[in-house]
Amino acid sequence: MTRPLSPIVAAALTVVSVEVGAAGFGSGSSTTMLGQALDFAVPVRVDAGESVTPECVSAEVMVGERRVAATQVRTSVEPVGIGQVRLRITTLQVIDEPVVNVALSLGCPPRLARRFVVFAEPPMTAAPPAMAAATPTPVSPAGV
Repeated sequence: MTRPLSPIVAAALTVVSVEVGAAGFGSGSSTTMLGQALDFAVPVRVDAGESVTPECVSAEVMVGERRVAATQVRTSVEPVGIGQVRLRITTLQVIDEPVVNVALSLGCPPRLARRFVVFAEPPMTAAPPAMAAATPTPVSPAGV
C-alpha cells in the first residue's frame, strides 16, 4: 500500500521543480585547438529576478581520461542580455587530446548540471608563403 505524500513534502517538491526549471543551458561553443588552452562558452537562460554569480558555478574538465586540476580551471559569468548569461570555462593547461569533457554545475547549492563534449580542432597549419618567382638577371662580363 502506498502512502500519499504529506502536504509539506509535496510543497517542497513543487518549489524544487520550479527552481530547477527556472534556468537552462543552451548549446555550448568552443574555439579550442590542440596545443591551446580550453575556451568553452555556454549560454544560460535565467528567469527575471534570478542571477548567476561566479561563486555558484563550478566546472570539472576531463582531457581524454585525465581530470584537469581544479586550480587549472577558470569559470566566469558574462552578461549577455535580459534573462541570459554566458558561462565561460577556460583552462590554464593546454589541451593535448581531441576529446574534452566539461561537467558544469550551477547554483548554490548546485541545482542544475549538464555535461558537454568538446572536440578540440587540430592546429591550423599555415601554408608556406609563396615564394616570388625569381627571374634570372643577365650579368654581362666586365669590359665586354
